[in-house]
Amino acid sequence: MIARLFIVARAACLAFVLLFGVAAAMYPGGSPFDRAHPGYDVADNYVCDTFRARAYDGRENPLGARIGQLGMFALVIAASASLLAAPSMFSERFPRLAAVARINATIAFFGMLAVPLTPAHEYGNLHFISVGVAAVPSLLATYLVAIGVVRTNPSASDRRFRAMTLVMVAVSTIHFAQYVSQAVFHVRENPWLPRVQKLVLVIDLAWLVWLGLRTTRPADAES
Repeated sequence: MIARLFIVARAACLAFVLLFGVAAAMYPGGSPFDRAHPGYDVADNYVCDTFRARAYDGRENPLGARIGQLGMFALVIAASASLLAAPSMFSERFPRLAAVARINATIAFFGMLAVPLTPAHEYGNLHFISVGVAAVPSLLATYLVAIGVVRTNPSASDRRFRAMTLVMVAVSTIHFAQYVSQAVFHVRENPWLPRVQKLVLVIDLAWLVWLGLRTTRPADAES
């Protein structure tokens, strides 16, 4: 079961990359900072802009938006499957930590499903609320998995993975702090938010793929 979840996660990562690429290529144009910009701006557009049925420049984008939503669903599956499977790596040594991590990963899955179902251009603040609700259990599950990973298997290759895990946790936390400052404290939106979002996304995807490629112990794989 655990091995299958990792396979699903890797396949979903690939599906997200492909679908996001197609949706971005189909995006008509405009960003929150320049509505006249042609096409998708990797720096200034958010990932969720790809599933806007009406782009910032006013043009319709029905097919591209559906593909963007499918891409986001793939990302949700990739993250959820990985966070559900990862506790198997330390479930024997830290059973309670693994159990709590899985509970948070399950809650995060249902929270993350709401993000692509509530596009910002249609649902406004509900979209940002969905992001916040999904982010809290997702981060908690990630922190717990990171703790379990860092405290197990001190080999040279695992030290590199643990370093990557700490980097992933750090950048994800920084990005969440940016989101909170904008959504809660009404800090003015600036172009650094979508740019950091892309950096975090790349690091998170790399971590998810690396996590899935790691070999679980036979006892854990059967758990």
